[in-house]
Amino acid sequence: MPEGRRYSLTERRVVKWESGKPVTLEESDGSIIIRGGRSEDIEIIAIITAFAQDIETARRNVSLVSLDIEAPRDGIVIGTQKPVHWTGGARARIDYSVDAPKDIDAVLKTITGDIDATGIDGTLSARTSSGTIFFKNDMGHASAFTEKGNIKVIASPGLAEASSKSGDIKCVFPDAPESKEISITTETGGVEFTFPRGTPLTFEIRTDSGDIDVFDAALEKSEDIKLDGETGNFVKAVRYTSAGGGPLVRISTTSGKILINNPAPVEEGYKKHRWE
Repeated sequence: MPEGRRYSLTERRVVKWESGKPVTLEESDGSIIIRGGRSEDIEIIAIITAFAQDIETARRNVSLVSLDIEAPRDGIVIGTQKPVHWTGGARARIDYSVDAPKDIDAVLKTITGDIDATGIDGTLSARTSSGTIFFKNDMGHASAFTEKGNIKVIASPGLAEASSKSGDIKCVFPDAPESKEISITTETGGVEFTFPRGTPLTFEIRTDSGDIDVFDAALEKSEDIKLDGETGNFVKAVRYTSAGGGPLVRISTTSGKILINNPAPVEEGYKKHRWE
């Protein structure tokens, strides 16, 4: 049923933060944007939107949605309170924009909403069913999980895991990753991994039927086609090493294409690569 009309309110809240106290933020349909390093406390801007067939119903329904904050000793929990069942095709969501201390540990969860995290130095976990996940300049241990959405990670050396069933995953490292092991998995989505030439890394790449392309790379390669004991299918397993090898990057797809970009430095006469 068409959503008809919408009505929105904006609510601002500030939550006092103590060092070492993690934050969990959950929303179903709305988006979550969090920026680290802009505040000593947690500053929240919540845009509450109700959808209905007419503007008066939407206006009434927005009052049924509220921002809920709990702050027990072991952490801060931020979420959305709204009716479980709506009538007449009505629905509602909260879109969150959060400024937080850069050292905060954050767990971010949505169902269909997108997640965007920048400048978080603490442990970062993002999980959604069909929303997209975007990490940039996140220095701490980071992980991203989505069922159908895409994942994009830029300049986040602490990335440890990125997983999607059908979405594409793109990871861009202008500098060397700091994690000892990175796991990147998708079934039907593609994977693109970009890092500077001369960075010590070891790749273990596996795909059932997807293509593996290496662009502008100075990598040592060994390839083995083998039978998967669980499925009985032949899979392509490839191992690459860069600059003698280093932290392990595991990339796995079922049918998605895998692309490894390894651009050379500008000083070697190559055009400047856009790290995005």
